Amino acid sequence: MVVCNVYKLFKDGKNYTKQGKVIKRNNLALTRDYVEEKNNNWTNVGLWHEIDEDATVHFYEERELRRKEKKAAAKVSGHLNEVLVDVIKKGANIESIEIESEDVTELEDLKKQYKEKFDKKPFHSWVVAKLKEKLA
Repeated sequence: MVVCNVYKLFKDGKNYTKQGKVIKRNNLALTRDYVEEKNNNWTNVGLWHEIDEDATVHFYEERELRRKEKKAAAKVSGHLNEVLVDVIKKGANIESIEIESEDVTELEDLKKQYKEKFDKKPFHSWVVAKLKEKLA
């Protein structure tokens, strides 16, 4: 990858010339092969890709910095997940967690009643109290 500025070349009669040019795009990251291919055909296309070596070096430095930051963030995130799992395992008694089956069946019954009454499904986020309010 290289960072380059793309210039639109002016015509001098029938041919394009590098003497007159205006910037079309700047700080564009492209592959070196693509840039070289386009520059080989500049007389027909009327575009010139000028490689900025300093910007290319800076591009790679920034990319490496972002890669390191992502790697560090993933490491912290993984460690945090391990800590949270340990806390949950040690602090929560799984057997003590119960789901009230009466609430679930009541919610299902109210959803059926709503569908029969209004001929459409209720919003999935509605709770028992909201459904009772709508049916009243």
